[in-house]
Amino acid sequence: KGVTATITGDMTRDIEEINNKFGVFGVKAEGASGVALGNTYGTVGGSDGNDVGTPYIALTFADVNNPANISVQSSNAQNLAADSTNNTGSTTDADANARAAIGKIATAIKNVNIQRSELGAVSNRLNHTVNNLTNISSNLSAAKGGIEDADFALETTNLAKNQILQQASTAMLAQANASQQNVLALLRS
Repeated sequence: KGVTATITGDMTRDIEEINNKFGVFGVKAEGASGVALGNTYGTVGGSDGNDVGTPYIALTFADVNNPANISVQSSNAQNLAADSTNNTGSTTDADANARAAIGKIATAIKNVNIQRSELGAVSNRLNHTVNNLTNISSNLSAAKGGIEDADFALETTNLAKNQILQQASTAMLAQANASQQNVLALLRS
């Protein structure tokens, strides 16, 4: 059931990439050279493999200035391979179908890479925003502390000045009262 495509040469890394990206959807690559790629699972998502909808992941990120909707979509195994119910046809048809399947897989891998880069850009913007807000909060706290320290120093200086003025005026009043008492004492004598 399905179509198998063969790729020659050392494709170990490509095989790992294909299995990592598409193993969930029933497409699996095997071998190191002369790679066979085909629909190796009997069922996908609990169905018989003939009527499988397109699985997808939709992520929505919003920014006040730049809203973005990011949709990550993948084709199912049936769409990546030829029609799994039609195994009749010439070898030429099978080769063409295999090439088409490989082309669709390459396009799907390209789309995954594009989506990864877009998600990375959104993640970087969010990290920058968090770092910027943390920096602003720290700067505001430091500025508030500096203002409170400056006000405390100013008020302490004003208190000391007022205490000195009060003590000086009390001493002058005491001397004025003492001089009047001295004059009265001289007059009585």
